[in-house]
Amino acid sequence: MAGGRPTKLTDEVIEQARAHVDSFDVSINTLLPTVEGLAIDLNISRDTLYEWAKESKEFSDILADLKVRQANKLLQNSLANRYNSTIAKLLLSSKHGYIEQTKIDAKVEQVTPILGGKTSDNVKGDINETEEGTNSAEISELIPEDD
Repeated sequence: MAGGRPTKLTDEVIEQARAHVDSFDVSINTLLPTVEGLAIDLNISRDTLYEWAKESKEFSDILADLKVRQANKLLQNSLANRYNSTIAKLLLSSKHGYIEQTKIDAKVEQVTPILGGKTSDNVKGDINETEEGTNSAEISELIPEDD
């Protein structure tokens, strides 16, 4: 690293970081692994951890492992009602890229009018052909039929 203060990232620090992450096994009674906890254990700042991850693939892998263990623990323990689901959802979305989404798939086939009702031909919106040969429609409004 050119310029700046010298790095404290040594083989001993990498071993200590690995031991810290490995201490969070899959058992129920362990705490949630965090980047902040690793920083405290190594007596450095969180920013330093991220800088070391840029400098060292091995250290980057340790941080990645920590995050995978964290996500797994959040998922498993919130599903088993051992963690607050709201907090788990917040952490999974903000730290691990999980998103909440609702998928609506409307399949529209030929619609037969009933007593002057509207048909699929009178739907204004985007209708796209799907692989199954049916239409998926996003309906914005119905257009009245001409009399």
